[in-house]
Amino acid sequence: MSTFRRSRPKKRAKKDLSYNRPTRTLTSCTAASSTPFAQISPSVELWRSTGSSNRLDPRFNVVTITESTSNSNYNALEAQLLKRYSSGYQFQVSYTYSKSIDDQSDALNVNVNDLPIAQNPFNLHDNRSISQFDIPHRLVINHIYAPQLFKSMGGPGGKFFHGWELNGIWEIQSGYPTNIFVGSRLGILDTALTGNGTVTNVVRPLVVGDLSKLVFAPAGSPLAATIPTPAQRGINTTATQRNTNTSGFPLVQPLLGNYGSLGRNSLRLNKYENVNLVLLKTTAINESISAQFRAEFLNAFNLVSFTGFTNDLSSPAFGTYNNTDTTPRQIQFALKLLW
Repeated sequence: MSTFRRSRPKKRAKKDLSYNRPTRTLTSCTAASSTPFAQISPSVELWRSTGSSNRLDPRFNVVTITESTSNSNYNALEAQLLKRYSSGYQFQVSYTYSKSIDDQSDALNVNVNDLPIAQNPFNLHDNRSISQFDIPHRLVINHIYAPQLFKSMGGPGGKFFHGWELNGIWEIQSGYPTNIFVGSRLGILDTALTGNGTVTNVVRPLVVGDLSKLVFAPAGSPLAATIPTPAQRGINTTATQRNTNTSGFPLVQPLLGNYGSLGRNSLRLNKYENVNLVLLKTTAINESISAQFRAEFLNAFNLVSFTGFTNDLSSPAFGTYNNTDTTPRQIQFALKLLW
């Protein structure tokens, strides 16, 4: 009879299926997770790896889902005054008075001076304010003026004096609102310590003074030179800095782990204004052919509207504009043959 010895199976080594467990980061939406969240904002980033990744596809360290969880409302009063063309003159005046309110203006981060991330992801009401594209006042006036004084004049004098026309459009509107963000503090970008700003800081400043004393000016201008430096504003961007607000600046960085008291989009930038004019002369050559000379003046009065605003409180360039919305005055001429 054969004897069989039963050998004891060797213990298998535990296979380590773990990977770098990422920290949970709230920014504004939701992704699949075993942990429910009390409230989510329109675009919340849930998982972000804090180091190297052992995932099969490290492209999915960050999963972002955009949800329709925001709400907004828009109200407006529109008025129009129109004089139809008669006796060589026409004009139109259009005015809009409006207000747009939301808790998120753009989940895709297209708008400037705002972010698709709530300051406090657990309190979306804190983010409710005027929209980033809110323009409370907008006025547009256009006109056509073609004098008919010399319509019946014949000969060379009629050819010269008749057929002149002056057209134009003037538009003016309120400036766009802007957010202010505090930047890094003591070397930490996520100053609220919530994980809700690992890529960019989303915390707004504390208001400690009169906001009407804030100065926004073009970079390099004498007025911009009056804006206190970061050190004078009490900004501490590195772990070794210990600056205090010696200038009495009305906005300061909150302490780590705290939110700012400045409302979202509560400050407004400079207005936009532009005037375009065209002077033209139409001269009949015969019954079916006319020649038209045009002189066009774009931004005729060389008005300037600034943009490219620096809204990072910790930046040395804070409060300055670095670009313009309008181009310098342009004059162009054209000659047309009409038949």
